[in-house]
Amino acid sequence: MSLVYTMSCVSDLSLVPKRVTGTRRVAERLARRLSTPRGTLLDGATSTGATISNGDWGMDITNLVEDVLTTRALADMRAEILAQVLKDPDVDTATVSLTTSTANKSLTIKIQGYGQHGIVEATYVATSAGVFIQ
Repeated sequence: MSLVYTMSCVSDLSLVPKRVTGTRRVAERLARRLSTPRGTLLDGATSTGATISNGDWGMDITNLVEDVLTTRALADMRAEILAQVLKDPDVDTATVSLTTSTANKSLTIKIQGYGQHGIVEATYVATSAGVFIQ
């Protein structure tokens, strides 16, 4: 198992700065990936040594949540979320399911995956304000 860790210090994911490792680290990284507009992350290396290109990283779903989503649009969004999840170096396989709430104008995203840290299961709620881990 890797001893790599990340500092969780952004208030929407953790109110108190702390080290996160393992599956929590992956879950927080996926939340960032789903709430960062493509092209806004600086190019560089990840903590695992993989090189990332800002043109390939991110999918800001927060601006899509309030749209009226057709069945086709949800299927396309699920496929794009899955593609983003599988780009994470710690996720080898994954499934994604989506549930919309028109009353709350939110999207619930359930991700189940497997990688070097074991099973990663995370549920996120996306609103126009951000992507939050439940």
